[in-house]
Amino acid sequence: MRILGFGYDTNLLLPEEATNESQYRQRRYCELLGQEKAIVILNTGFPYRERSLAGGLVWAIGVSARHKWLQVARAYVQGIRIGRQFRPDVVEYQDPRLAGLVAYLVARTLGVPLVGGVFNDLLDNPVWLGRSAGRRLYNRVGKFVLSRSLLVRCDSSETTRALNRKGYHQVRYVPFFVPWLEKFCVSDEAIRDRLQRWDEEPVVLCVARLSEEKNIPLLLQAFRQVYMGSRRGRLVIVGSGPLRDGLERLERELGIEQRLSWEGFVDFPVLVQHFHRANIFALSSSAESSARVLIQAQAARLPTVTTATSGSRDIVSDGQTGYVTPVGDVEAFARALDRLLNDRVTYRRMLESDAYRALEQHGEQVITGELRMFYDSLSAAR
Repeated sequence: MRILGFGYDTNLLLPEEATNESQYRQRRYCELLGQEKAIVILNTGFPYRERSLAGGLVWAIGVSARHKWLQVARAYVQGIRIGRQFRPDVVEYQDPRLAGLVAYLVARTLGVPLVGGVFNDLLDNPVWLGRSAGRRLYNRVGKFVLSRSLLVRCDSSETTRALNRKGYHQVRYVPFFVPWLEKFCVSDEAIRDRLQRWDEEPVVLCVARLSEEKNIPLLLQAFRQVYMGSRRGRLVIVGSGPLRDGLERLERELGIEQRLSWEGFVDFPVLVQHFHRANIFALSSSAESSARVLIQAQAARLPTVTTATSGSRDIVSDGQTGYVTPVGDVEAFARALDRLLNDRVTYRRMLESDAYRALEQHGEQVITGELRMFYDSLSAAR
């Protein structure tokens, strides 16, 4: 099957590397499912760039413009040019809003089926919509594109059910494929060492892009509450993003700069080490779908505190492998974090729980089977 895709993953435009997770994922999709892909990347960082990856199975093309609607226009022009050369069987999008609009226009022009993905819970999300009129326009675009799609996959069972109830019956639940999950797994000896480190100085790890939807201020405020009460714990944040300067100012205002480490972007081997050294994982997002870092934390058997974004309960077993707290609730997040930082019985029970299921739910073999059924159902959907 030949797929012409539209998305935002600029990692596909970087030089090919064995540790590039995005490149590896697309290569495995092609190898295991018998696919060839040409993917147009809407971005602001690369004026124009093409990459041939995985021995020619994946072809990535960057389309850049600072204005989003100009991105749409340029991506459409490139999509038609590539489509006439590539002759795809389907056109696919990563998100139904801007990338989805381009995919819809290209699919209609080329006369091929439109399929897509929903990998966040932003559609009709009141918190996200309330920020601007522009977002409400993107929301309408996304719903229009969904209604014109032959099949759509979603990595959150909760979001899938919500979209099905709204009449988008072509949306199917397919868990997200996270490469190299086995590298995050830990031995029984490592679990004992982790408990000993918890006794000495527990480390709370957050891996997230420093952007609005990750709501890092909530995590900083909750951590401060817990630390001021118990004087225990250290917070490590891995990731980069546009809000770094503002978050560092907030850190100083809260008086926790001595208890917080900003690690920035790290390569994959270093990321694995951070998961192995941590005692607790925390994610305070206001919008997510099936967060990859939650899956990695569960593979590493890290007791987790997260917010109830769509997909979080698919990953974290509330009360068994962590706590799922209401979105935006600093007090609830702090209470859950306090239990894991200061209650040894609770922490040990979760650390040694047999309810961690990341490999069973998100391993390569499982997801490959789900994706094969998804693409095989295209002919029936037609």
